[in-house]
Amino acid sequence: MKNSGVHVKVLTEGAADDFYGVIQHIYELEYNTTSYPKRVILFYCHWFDPTSRGTRVNPKYGTIEI
Repeated sequence: MKNSGVHVKVLTEGAADDFYGVIQHIYELEYNTTSYPKRVILFYCHWFDPTSRGTRVNPKYGTIEI
C-alpha cells in the first residue's frame, strides 16, 4: 500500500492550521491555449477533524496520529 496521506498547512484568521486527509481521487485537467497546453492537478480528499479531538502527537516519534 502506498502512502496516500495529505498534510496542508493554511493560514486561517491570522493563525496557521494543519489539515490532514487521504487522497480518494486524482484528476488532471488540460486546458488548450494558443501557445501550449496547460495542466491543473486536483486532489479529491477525505479530510479529518483538525482539532485536538481528531489528532494527537505520538510522544515517542513526534508524528501526527489521526
